[in-house]
Amino acid sequence: MMMAAGLLPPIGVMLLRLGWGGRRAIIGAGWIAILAGIGLLGRANGAWGIAIGSVLAMAAAAALLGWAAWTTPVRPARTERASRMVVVGPRRRFAGRLATFVIVGPAGFAAAQILALGLHAAARGAGQAEADATALALLLQPAIWAVLMTVQLLCARRRTMITVAAVTAAAGGLLWGLA
Repeated sequence: MMMAAGLLPPIGVMLLRLGWGGRRAIIGAGWIAILAGIGLLGRANGAWGIAIGSVLAMAAAAALLGWAAWTTPVRPARTERASRMVVVGPRRRFAGRLATFVIVGPAGFAAAQILALGLHAAARGAGQAEADATALALLLQPAIWAVLMTVQLLCARRRTMITVAAVTAAAGGLLWGLA
């Protein structure tokens, strides 16, 4: 029984890959197999079973991704795009990368911290115990930062990255001030 449940997540990942071309029934069957396998493993072994089922699904996905990377032929580069690209010097490239790192790293961390502290203050103002509000802030800060970094790195311009961080920090400051 456990062996069959352990085989369901990798089989589900393979079904997802087979249905990649738009066959929704195969994709649905793949998700059902993944969730059923993880559910059965979780029912039998609790959190350990859920972890094992998830790792089996991820390992199957990594294997399929590696196989696709190994067997996919390399496409020739398009020359018209290369002719339109602006060539910048190494110092300017380094400065741009450093600016992006500072905006996403320390500035994003500070904005996420301010929002987490604002949520802490709002929870305290709503009557939560100090320990509960502190745990909320400590748990939410890395999640907020991860989401913020993802949004920032999807932005096309650094000005937009700064705006996203500033809005996040302003929301935290507003919550903090109202609490």
